[in-house]
Amino acid sequence: MTSDKSLFSLDDFLAANKGQKLGAIDYLHAQFKLADLSIDLVFCFIKMLMPEFRVVDGLVFLDGSFDADTYNRFLREGKNGSEIQLWTNLFEITGVFEKIEEQEAIFLANAVARMWNLKLVDEVVQGAGKARVIDDEGEVFVTIDQVE
Repeated sequence: MTSDKSLFSLDDFLAANKGQKLGAIDYLHAQFKLADLSIDLVFCFIKMLMPEFRVVDGLVFLDGSFDADTYNRFLREGKNGSEIQLWTNLFEITGVFEKIEEQEAIFLANAVARMWNLKLVDEVVQGAGKARVIDDEGEVFVTIDQVE
């Protein structure tokens, strides 16, 4: 898929360079060079795929979206740990990538959840939480809640 503002899609790039051994890395190179994109974009994608986590009271949260006041308010309201994790960690793929097709959003969300889960297993207390995908009528999210 390509938007009106993009230079060209991966399929267009490969078709224009038929017969050459080019792939996704070559496509990235071409896009970054032609659009003069900042390397910060790459670092933001890395942070999306491999975020920092924070463990609070045995619950795991995305460090960048954790707010102690909100956490304490949820506790006062009687929410359980899984609910607090779910709502605090909710990351909307379709909100960030506004013109993404639903199936593409689901594919991306599954990749994000897989990366988060790999990092959770590697860095966080076992059983503190698990990333999963939520598809709610075309709005696609990734979140972390309790391991079932």
